[in-house]
Amino acid sequence: IFYQKKFRNSISESLIRNIFDHSISGGETGINFEMLLGINTTNNLTITTTTTTIENDNLIKGKRLISILRNRIRQLRGTNKLKKLLRKYGIPAAIRGDIWLECSGVALLIEKNAGYYQSLIEQDHKEDIEANNPSRTPAASQIELDLNRTFPEHELFKVTAIGIFKLRRILRAYARRNPTVGYCQGMNFLAALFLMFMSEEEAFWMLTNLIENILPTDYYSDAMLGSHTDMNVLKKLVNNKFPQFANKISELSIDISLIARSWFLCLYIDNLPFETMLRTLDCFFYEGSKILFRVALALIKLQLTNLLKLPNDTAEIWTALKELPFTHSQPNLLLSTAFNKIGSLSKKLITKYRQQGRIEIQNLFAVRQTFLRK
Repeated sequence: IFYQKKFRNSISESLIRNIFDHSISGGETGINFEMLLGINTTNNLTITTTTTTIENDNLIKGKRLISILRNRIRQLRGTNKLKKLLRKYGIPAAIRGDIWLECSGVALLIEKNAGYYQSLIEQDHKEDIEANNPSRTPAASQIELDLNRTFPEHELFKVTAIGIFKLRRILRAYARRNPTVGYCQGMNFLAALFLMFMSEEEAFWMLTNLIENILPTDYYSDAMLGSHTDMNVLKKLVNNKFPQFANKISELSIDISLIARSWFLCLYIDNLPFETMLRTLDCFFYEGSKILFRVALALIKLQLTNLLKLPNDTAEIWTALKELPFTHSQPNLLLSTAFNKIGSLSKKLITKYRQQGRIEIQNLFAVRQTFLRK
């Protein structure tokens, strides 16, 4: 796993070589990312100031290259060129955090809300001192329980590692910002992943943007209405795309949403192989939540023949479905299937199904409440 070090703070020698040997690559070795974006680094990275060491020259070049790349991404937002590039090659690890910030629009959020995150942290710390109880709220208490369960083998998140302190601040700051959602299990893995590629404040805004803008409303609320709705949508898509498979699992009373919900809630972080998951998120932060459906359908499509051949045994098919994401160590195969082999999947259709699904789920909740009252 690559731990990105921000150019504004420090640059590792290997990262410098990676950039200035023109070997920044995404999904395929040797792909020149700057060239694909239409950037002439030879002209743009010329150093005109006098510096004392090669390291200082590289520091200046590194900062300049990141600035150039981020500006270019802003220019290309909303274009098919950038969409095709991200789908085919992905984002180089060395600059993944910077490009996610631009693709998702979070960079602009940070510019517009300077000092906001720090104010949340200070307010939270002040109340901790006054109450003399760091776990004074249900959200804070649950966060403490989940901190040491978050990538425990990862150097950044071991018990005394700095990542644990950053993760705590992010999750508590968001709970303070949005008390309606507060904290939901799964958010810890999302915030932790962001911390692997960007600063603490940037990770906070990535989490905020994900919950409040990219995913539907109520995805992580107590009722999880948004999540239930998306599972309703997924079942309709499976019925449309793979009717024979849908009939097979329906006859066995297998509800695919019970398996797929964790895929969507954690953005496949805890399911797909790491590189495949990152390539999926490269597309997700640019194209939005429809990518979750495309990947879920691709997982089924790639194993459809085998799934249909399985005997009508509930336990065997359930196990096969649960294991679907773990077998895809080739990102290009999965994403090529997601974008080229499952047919049309427009935002308009997803929106239509979500509107229908939300009403169906709300009606189901109402019936359930009536039954519980009786």
